[in-house]
Amino acid sequence: MHQHLSTVGNFLHHGMTRYLLLIISFFISISSYAENSDFEQAVARFKTSQNVKAKAVRIFHLGFLNKNVTSHGSLSISAPNKMNITVAKGKELLDMTGNDFTMKMFGLEHKTSSISNAQFKTFQAVLTAIINGTPTLLNGVKGIDISKSGDLLTISIDPSCELDKDKKPMFTSYTITLDCKSGVINTLRLNRKGKSYIEYTFSDFIFH
Repeated sequence: MHQHLSTVGNFLHHGMTRYLLLIISFFISISSYAENSDFEQAVARFKTSQNVKAKAVRIFHLGFLNKNVTSHGSLSISAPNKMNITVAKGKELLDMTGNDFTMKMFGLEHKTSSISNAQFKTFQAVLTAIINGTPTLLNGVKGIDISKSGDLLTISIDPSCELDKDKKPMFTSYTITLDCKSGVINTLRLNRKGKSYIEYTFSDFIFH
């Protein structure tokens, strides 16, 4: 009798565990679907465009001085994998062409690649997904958190997820905000240590 009850108890225990796992999986699936749906809505205009242009304002916040350096310029996007932000009358830029990144700032030029420099791998994947209006390109990509508040979709990127533990990224995180209602990129922010950051704000989009 005792053995019979033990068997029934084990059956109920395992059955309940499976049931709870199914419920958890169900809600995770719903959450993922909602995120993809919001993302698709936010980037729908990019999916049907080959070239996109906008005005850009860059704020370089120096955390240790609590000071902002502001520059004006433009954003240019070309499918399938090119994004260029030029400010300060063309003297400074952030450019992604395929896997290659170029940054010019304060007279210095830095070049790298998401292939040889893993900290840019997820960043490059997210930008490519936006440019092509295809969130499914991010399936299986690590280090991404997507949240929504009102019409604003926020994509947070952790570059350290692709690095060895003893290596430190140039930027501690990246944040991109998209407007689901107007279908544009609101901001792109590159966070550094010590509360310093580089933030680009975009306006007056033209889609072709």
